[in-house]
Formats: sequence, structure tokens, C-alpha cells
Amino acid sequence: MFIFDAHCDSLSCEASNNSPLAQRNPLRQWDFAAIKDSNWLQVMAVFIDKAKRNEITLADFLLLYKRLQQELAQNPQIKWLKTADDLRKFDESSQGIILGLEGAEALEAKAENINYLYDLGVRVLGLAWNNDNAFAGGTYGSREGLTDLGKRAVKMVNDLPLILDGAHLADKSLADLLRLSQKPIIVSHANSRRLCPHLRNLSDEILREIAKNGGVVGVTYVKDFLKPDKNEANIVSVAEHIMHMVEIMGIEHVGLGSDFDGIDEPLPGLERAEKTISLRPYLKALGFTAEDMALIMGENFKRVMLEVL
Repeated sequence: MFIFDAHCDSLSCEASNNSPLAQRNPLRQWDFAAIKDSNWLQVMAVFIDKAKRNEITLADFLLLYKRLQQELAQNPQIKWLKTADDLRKFDESSQGIILGLEGAEALEAKAENINYLYDLGVRVLGLAWNNDNAFAGGTYGSREGLTDLGKRAVKMVNDLPLILDGAHLADKSLADLLRLSQKPIIVSHANSRRLCPHLRNLSDEILREIAKNGGVVGVTYVKDFLKPDKNEANIVSVAEHIMHMVEIMGIEHVGLGSDFDGIDEPLPGLERAEKTISLRPYLKALGFTAEDMALIMGENFKRVMLEVL
């Protein structure tokens, strides 16, 4: 089965433990070795882990970018997809990545740097990571909307084959993004606020607006986003969030966004990438057909990427 996972932090994890992605590492949830027998497309986020977000620079991005280049050069079987044509050629025996930036701090408050990152191969752009920055209000910041610079950035992205990611945005910023974007957006990793009242999750109202936009939300495996008591969260919780979000948005607008290697505690039943296929029987038990599951596991995100890239 084709799997499209809209978010992982494995590149940053690789850098922190200096373990190549080609090698199976028990400390890591996702790597090239884990998907070698799968038909898997992964949005690989560049997440720059600095406590002081205002100190993040373009040079920090380039360090991780160069590590990825080195990894891919040593693993030519992993395809780096940059265009819709690349995606159309992605066959059933392939594994690949799409490059994303999680949080726009690395743009150094310069909208023109979007063009530079696009030229390097970035195809998914998140404007904030939890806190406020020069572009947007983050989930745990002031919860304000997009700044003037952020609105300019969205208008620039409207003219590029680049997709905007609303994960980690404050509700007002996400509303602004939906209002200004002239093409579908994604929210790569978030769940239902109705089922779990966490700030990083999305209200039914926001979910409906994303569906109207034509976008897709990736259900994530973060325990805190699945159950009010995170100790009760497991693979069943993921299926429950998928079910609710499909009921609100429609089957065409829900996918997977694991957040592998950005998760503090592995989720029982979905501890590692290889176990993703284990979701199928739980979805089947909820009444999803084989065609429904194909959409959720990968085809919905693929559709959006084909439309935007």
C-alpha cells in the first residue's frame, strides 16, 4: 500500500545522534532502512531545535540541508521529489522524500528568502513553530494572526509551486492563511480538538474551512494530541480521530502526519514507521473500505501535492 506521511523530524534526529538514515537505529522511529520494503513518500521537515527561536538563521537550515544532500547521495534509491511530474513518476516500488521547513525563522524575516529555499528544493513551508515570529502567531504565542510580512509571504507562495503548512499556527493565523491562500493548504500534523482539547489540535470549524479550501490534515501520533489523559492514548485513538475528522471534513481531506522522531513518547501500536500498516484493521473495523483507506494512507496528500507542485 502507498503511504504518504506528511511530517517527520528524522533529519533533525539524525543530526543530533549522528546516525546515518540508511542504518536502522533503535533510537529513531523513521529512517531509510525502515521504509526500504514499502511504497512510502515522506515529507521530511527541517526542524531547527533552538530554545531561542529568534536566533535561528539561514545557516542553521543549510547545515541540515547539506546533511540531507549527503544522505541522499549515499542512498540513490530514495527519490527526492520536487515537481508534480516527479510525483506522477513515483511508482509502486519507490521510496522518496519531499522537503519541508518547519517554522519560518530560518528565513531571517526576509520574504525573498522563500525563493531561495524554493530553489534549493523546499516544497512545504510552515510559517511558525509554536511561538510568534516575524511571520505569524504561533500556537503558544500571542495567538495573533499573520503579520504584514506573513501576508506578503502567503502572496509570494501563491505564485510558486510550494505548499503552505498550517501546523503550529495560532487559530487566527491559520484563519488568515486559509483566507489568503489561493490554493489548497495542508496541516501536516494535528488532530481533533473536539476529541482532545489541546491547543495544537483543530476545532471542527477550522476542519470544515480546510476542507472547503481543498486541503488535507495529517492525523498525528503524539499522545498529548490524542487523549486528555495521554496515558490512555494508543493506535485506537488515531483511528478514532481519523473517523471524527472524516465525518467533519469528508474522506478526501484526512491523511497521516506521524511526527515520527518529534514525539516524546512512542505511541503504543505505532511506535515505528514499519507499524503504520497496522492502522488498516482498526480503520476497517470502523467501516472504512479499501478505497477509503487508500485515500487516508496516502492518496489524499498525493492529490494536493499534484495540484500545487
